[in-house]
Amino acid sequence: MRGMHFIAHFSARGPTSDGRIKPDLVAPGYWIKSAKSGQRCSSDWLRGTSMATPIVAGAAALVRQYFEEGYYPNGKANSLSWNQGPVSASLLKAVLINGAQEVRAVDNGPAKTCNGCNPTRSEKFDAHQGFGRVSLKHSIPLENSGYSVDVVNKRTISVNHSPNIIRYSINRCQGATNFRATLVWNEKGGVSGCLKCLRNDLDLFAVRTRNGSTLKFYANGLKQYDTKNNVERVEIPVIPGDRIALHVKGSSFSDASVSYSLAVTGCIEKQVQQGFSIMGTSNAPQCKSVARCKFANRSNCKNNGFFTNCCTCKNFK
Repeated sequence: MRGMHFIAHFSARGPTSDGRIKPDLVAPGYWIKSAKSGQRCSSDWLRGTSMATPIVAGAAALVRQYFEEGYYPNGKANSLSWNQGPVSASLLKAVLINGAQEVRAVDNGPAKTCNGCNPTRSEKFDAHQGFGRVSLKHSIPLENSGYSVDVVNKRTISVNHSPNIIRYSINRCQGATNFRATLVWNEKGGVSGCLKCLRNDLDLFAVRTRNGSTLKFYANGLKQYDTKNNVERVEIPVIPGDRIALHVKGSSFSDASVSYSLAVTGCIEKQVQQGFSIMGTSNAPQCKSVARCKFANRSNCKNNGFFTNCCTCKNFK
């Protein structure tokens, strides 16, 4: 066993029959000390998905707690900081995949049992590790983590909807040299034996502006739009002063609309959102007054009791 930076030789591999990236995540599951069944207060060293799965489930529970108990977006407890409604499954998945870290190789087992074989090289998005090893440290920042997180929870996009665009500027900080964003939407599932099982195809891409020059980045390590997966992640090397325009667009739909979630991390400062309104929930504090919107081409904020603060602005056409 070589450690957490290696895939176990017995771990399941992807992709799916229609070419989607699998596994979504990997987690430590080789010689994990665990409770031993059938004996009181006893433990044993075990391995397999029975060890890896609880690690991911526990991580997902902590992510959910992070949002619902008000630790978003900087790790400081604030009961009023979360106003996007119940935390969705797609958001949990987006946050965990967004922070997943690349592992180095496949541990092919002890040299005695495989004739001295060397580890098999692995890289992100491949059949061995998928999007990588789960890492809460890189998924949700605490007070001194040195990076920021921004999320969109279960936003709806329809067939004729204009692309959703979020613009960020890159600040100087100690915790991240990359900009990461992950898009996840839930699918009903294709028919048995389908060659292309994706029902609704959304696309995530980003445009980086640096010193007046722009460069486009596609998801999942591709040089074009991904047409197979309902999970898409972009990773961009950045420096302070860069500007990022993050685009979510619908390419084709079998359903009238799709709900998606988005997780973004890095040394980021959100500038503006286009194509959708930012709304709170019905149990948010009621507005005390009506404020004017500071962004051009936006309507005034409305005092309807459903906005957490009255300067949240609704896009209009």
